Order: sequence, then C-alpha cells, then structure tokens
Amino acid sequence: MKRPLHPVRDVVDLVRCGSWSIDPDRASNTLDAVCTALNADPIDAKDEIEKALANLTESRFCERFDDNEHPVSDVYALTLSGCGFYVKLRIHHTKTKENVVLISFHPPRRDMVTIGGDRVRARPS
Repeated sequence: MKRPLHPVRDVVDLVRCGSWSIDPDRASNTLDAVCTALNADPIDAKDEIEKALANLTESRFCERFDDNEHPVSDVYALTLSGCGFYVKLRIHHTKTKENVVLISFHPPRRDMVTIGGDRVRARPS
C-alpha cells in the first residue's frame, strides 16, 4: 500500500503548534482558490486551511509527488463544505526547526482517489 513520505501525525502536530506556512510563491493563488471555492474572505480561508491540515488523516492520502526538481511532496484529497481540494505538502527540515510547507490547496483538476477509497471529483470547467 502506498503511504505518505511525511508521517501524518508529524504533519498534524506541526500544524497544531503553528509550525506551518503556505509556499510564498503560491500563497496568493492558494488563498484565492479557497476563497472562491468556499465563498470566504482570506482570513477565513487561511483558518479553513489550517483546520483541514490539523485534522488530516492518512486515509486522505493519494500519492507522492516527485518531479525530480523539488523535494518529494505528499498529495491528499480533501472535501470541505462539499468542495473537493487537491492538497500538496511537505515537511521542510532545518537544523533547528521543522515546518509544514503547503504547496497546493485548490479544487482538483482531475478526479482523485484516496487510499481510504474516497473519490474527490474534479470540478467541471
């Protein structure tokens, strides 16, 4: 069975203690996507993302993403308020700290199936 590279318990613990961030190059697009999908303002969107990550379970895992140019990331499929989301993240390690880096959090562009057997459908264009 495929499993995430970064243990979900570690991801959840780091998020719950505030050690997470949205990739700075993608923060605006990430928040815009969540605002649009959930009809939320940016502050609420960030809160929704944090809540979703703090309650992440391994059953929502889909695949590892490895493009040979960036560190390997884990991909999850989540559903919030009836909207599906593609979530890509990794844990960034330094000598003194670990931090969850959220790379993507947007409606999926293709249907996704979790290891728990749930299907999250892409939004029609």
